[in-house]
Parts: sequence; C-alpha cells; structure tokens
Amino acid sequence: MNIEQFKGLARLPKFAIPSHYDLHLKLDLSAACTFSGTVKINLSITEKTNFLVLNANQLQVHQALFTTSGNQQYCPSDVVVDDDDEVVVLVFDETLCVGEGLLGIEFSGKLNEHLKGLYRCTCVDKEVKKNMAVTQFEAADARRCFPCWDEPALKATFKITLDAPSELTALSNMPIIDEKLDGNVKTVYFEETPVMSTYLVAVVVGLFDHIEDTTADGMSISNKPVLLFDINHFPVIQIFELVVQVSWLEHIALLVEVHQQVFDDIGYRKGSAIIRMLQGYLGDDIFQKSLSSYIKKYSWKNAKTEDLWRVISEESGVNINSLMNCWTKRKGYPVIYVKSKDHILEFEQVCYDVVNISTDAIPDPVNVLKEFFISLLQCSAEKLGWESIPGESHLDAMLRGEVFIALATFGHDKTRREAMQRFQVLLNDKNTPLLSADVRKAAYISVMRNSSTTNRNGFESLLKFYREVDAMQEKERILQSLASSPDPDIVLEVLNFLLSDEVRDQDIIYGLVGLSLECRETAWRWLKVTMNLDIDLNLEECNKDTVEHANDNWEDDDCEKSLEPYKGMEFDSQDDAYSFYLKYSKFIGFGISKKSSRRSKISGEFIDVKIMYTIRIEERKGCQWYSS
Repeated sequence: MNIEQFKGLARLPKFAIPSHYDLHLKLDLSAACTFSGTVKINLSITEKTNFLVLNANQLQVHQALFTTSGNQQYCPSDVVVDDDDEVVVLVFDETLCVGEGLLGIEFSGKLNEHLKGLYRCTCVDKEVKKNMAVTQFEAADARRCFPCWDEPALKATFKITLDAPSELTALSNMPIIDEKLDGNVKTVYFEETPVMSTYLVAVVVGLFDHIEDTTADGMSISNKPVLLFDINHFPVIQIFELVVQVSWLEHIALLVEVHQQVFDDIGYRKGSAIIRMLQGYLGDDIFQKSLSSYIKKYSWKNAKTEDLWRVISEESGVNINSLMNCWTKRKGYPVIYVKSKDHILEFEQVCYDVVNISTDAIPDPVNVLKEFFISLLQCSAEKLGWESIPGESHLDAMLRGEVFIALATFGHDKTRREAMQRFQVLLNDKNTPLLSADVRKAAYISVMRNSSTTNRNGFESLLKFYREVDAMQEKERILQSLASSPDPDIVLEVLNFLLSDEVRDQDIIYGLVGLSLECRETAWRWLKVTMNLDIDLNLEECNKDTVEHANDNWEDDDCEKSLEPYKGMEFDSQDDAYSFYLKYSKFIGFGISKKSSRRSKISGEFIDVKIMYTIRIEERKGCQWYSS
C-alpha cells in the first residue's frame, strides 16, 4: 500500500467525513510549555479504504485506534506524519468498510511562539511574568493543536475539555458546564458547540479577572458613533463566518484573510468595498433583505460566492452575478468614462496594472505630488475638523482620521502644529475630547516627523505615553507612528526598541508599517542584522515593509552580500521556493513578469512556476531551476 498518493494534495481525500470531535487538552504552562491530549472523532466512512488521512502540523501522534459502530477495532499498522504537507496518514492492514465509526488519537505538542495554532503568550502579575495558552486557528492552523479535518467545508460539533493550572481561567467557545479540582490542576468541561468549521474553535488559558455590575438603565456612552464604528465589524464577521461558511478557500471575495500568503490586504479591503458598492446600487432595504434571506437559506451550510449573488438576484430582480463578475473575476478596473463633445463620443479607461510601465517611465515628482494632495485634502480637513461631531456617520469619523494622517505624513504645517498642540493636552489628560481616537495617529505622526536627534522631546514623550497606556489599540497606533521620523538615528533607536521586552512579538510588525521614506535604508541594514541574530521575526511581513520599498539606488553588492548564506540553498517545497523567489528576485538578478504572477522569464524563455519545486541560487546574475 503506497502512501505517496497522498503527497502534495491540496485537499484531503473524501473517503472519511467527520461529524463530531471530543477534544481533551492537557496544558503544561511551566517553563516547558507543552501540551498533550486525546481527540475522539465521529466519522462516516464513505468508501472502502485502508487509509485515514487528516491534518496535523508539528504534532507527535502516539497512538490511534478506529472503532466501528459494531465495536470492531482496527489499530493502524503505520502512522506517517508529513510535516511538509501537514497531514498524518493512518495505514490499516485491514480494509475499513463504509459506515460509521470512532477514531481515537493520542497526541502531544509544544506551545509555539508564532501566534498560530496553540501558542504561548505572557502576562505580568505582581512583576512576575506568567505563561498563557491562546489559540489562533484561522485560516488553517487548528491542525497545530489537534489532528483534524482542517477544511472549512468539513464542519462538525465540538465538545472540549481542558486540564489547566487551578489558579488560571480556562475559556472556550461555549459556557462551562462542570469543573473538577484535583490538587493544582482543574478539569473544565464545556458545552457542545453548534456545527462549525475547525478554524472557529478557540481555547484560552491564562490569568484573567473581571469586574461585573448591573445598572438600571444600561451604560451611558458619550460617543456612540465612534464606539459603534470600532465594534460593529467583528460581530458581522462572526455572523457570516459562523452561520454561513465558504465551501473552500477559493470563494473568498467576502471572507477575511483565509490564507495569508494568497489573500493580502488588497483582497480584504476589496471585499468590504464591493459590499458597500452593492448596497449603494441596490438600496439599503433590498440589500438588508437579501442578506437576511441568504443567512437563513444557508445557515449551518457551506456556501459559494455564486450562492450569495443568486439570493440577491432573486430578492432584487437584478442579475447580480453578471454584474459582480466584472468586479471579482476580471482584471483591471471595469469602469469606462464616456464624454460627448460635438456629437463625438470619447471613451477612456484607466488600466490599474501591477507594472504600470507608462507611469514608471515618468520621473516621480514627490514634492509636487505632496503639494497637490495637500491642496486636495485641506478643504476636507477644514470641513471635518479635529473633533467628533454628535450624530456624524462612522464614515465621517473614519475619513477624518485618514485625511489628517495623510496631511501629517505629507508635511502640512498647519496640521502638524495643531496636532502637536493637541498632543500636549493629551499628555496631561488622556480622556481629552480635543484628541479623539480617530485622529490620534495623525498627532503621533506629527510629533515624530518633528523629532530628531537634537529635538527628542516629542519622541520621548510619545514613548512615555506608550508605556503608560493599557489599551492595545492605542499602543498599536503609537508603534505605527514611531518610525515615521526622518532622522535615521531616531528610527534606528525605534527599531531596536521593537526588539525589547516592552513590545510583544506579534506587535513588532506595527513598528515597520509607518517607516519614513528617508529611513528605508536604515531599516534595511537593521533588518539584515536581525536576520543574523537569534530573533524570531515574521520576516515575510518585515520584508514587505522594508525590502519591497527599497530605494533604487541601493548597492546591488550590498544586497548580494546579505544573501550570500542562501547561495546553494535548495527548497523541497514549491511554495517555499516560489515565496523566496518573489522576496529576493530583485536583489539577485532574476525577475518575474509581474503581469502574470504565475510565470517567470529566465534566459529569454517563459517557464511555468507551478511545476517548479526546487530553486538553487548560484550567483547574483542568474539562477538555476530544477523541475520535479
């Protein structure tokens, strides 16, 4: 029996379908930070097979047993864990027949530091750092916590039990139904979940506390529009993703970041833009009615994009499918401008491509463009003002922040002066209405743009404010602004601050988001140093904000030296090779045709990247490809 047939598959075989998971996790939050557990999975075997194939990543599988509905037991003769494909294959000498059964698996693993699966984070209690266990399973990381069929269409119910230190709080998706104490360990039992996908399962174990009270007439809120803007996004996402889910990752136009390597921030933002455009086209009433019908029709089912368009078409009487295909399945910007003059029609369409060859040929007049955008934004800034207006829409609040951030970044003197004055007020009164949440980032950027080695007051005040505030959202705003200083010495100090214990590992990337144009080279040199240190950074994200925006006048030899350790490296995974290729191609002399991200031109010939599995870097002016 050959298990090679399961290597490299994009999706799991469908000869076994799960319907329920009984998951028991035992967490050791001492210095070892390990976990072990058992999972019992109710399965429907849909065709005769000698294999069961499910997802597992960085787990040790110790034992497995399959029991049929007739209590006949089958122990696998071999258990093969393939970390490259993130699967575990259970091989049985006897054939499993069609029918119901129960698969039991014992496994163990280590809490990782990568913010994926079941990972470790820390909190400080009475000046003592303590470990916590937290999960992040979206999009495909439940497999890092327990063996499962980790695909969105394969929904099931989950009954979760946790063994955790007795002094800590244990939480999961559902309410606690029982709790038993055994010395320093408590066992917490949770209610069974509704039918849902694996990536929605959640577990948190840590030191938590809360204050509870009840008021007669609810809670008084002084700025409802701002609060509603902050909180309305995630309940909506929870409704769409919990009740109606995509059948597979390709139906992603309206789903948040299902796979980080494929669907970036552009895809995420485009989904919300399309929804708002559709709402404006149909009108609020028809749009709301259509969404209500869609959720009712596909509750606890798997849906495709076409299903949403079909329901909206039925409710509105408009062929939404053909309309939206122009926006979701075709390249470019599908809007044609028509002008009529002297009985002559002029048609114009702007091509927003990746390469922008025509615009690349024009020198970039940065200062002229800055002045141009400032002239465009000044009127909006004066109309919106710095302070929130009672009853204003959430879009106005969001626009206010974006406008003032842009003006501060472009160097508008009036904006910077006003922002710095309001920042001084904020330092003395953290609740001042003179600097609401939506414009604080603009103030922070203004402070840092005015900071230098000889004028450190603003920088030091902002760092002090970062240390004093507790809200993580506020800390993120500050981190996104700190590196916007034009002074390389200040920016280098900020970058080193990102590696200190004062910044969480997952927040380091925020410090690179607002990196000033003047200090990109400083950041690149800093990044090269950190790559050679024993520091766990998300280099893919760091690269996005430093390497991708490298100045064209950087020395190629400098880049070549930093890539010297990678020469001769082989990648056994197609995704790893292709990712490395995209990341470093501009520095080692081979390029990719950006108009077609799946094809590469090397030595004058186009080669389909999809069939390549190994890349070896030989020298700066070229590379060699090896096909499978």
